[in-house]
Amino acid sequence: MSNHFTSRGWLGPTGTKPLSRHQQTRALICETAIAHLIIHRQATMSDIAIAAGVGRATLYRYFLSR
Repeated sequence: MSNHFTSRGWLGPTGTKPLSRHQQTRALICETAIAHLIIHRQATMSDIAIAAGVGRATLYRYFLSR
């Protein structure tokens, strides 16, 4: 159930409806966090924010804790 980026933008798991900007950002953070935490198990929220290319405030808006 992965999201995919196409010329029309991010598509949801069904591949039919483009995701909203909020959903795109959340998906990006989730995918980046998973990939980063596999390699760096002790990563902080700041580390994940940097890896995802978002600010800490943005990360905490979507997720209150690790």
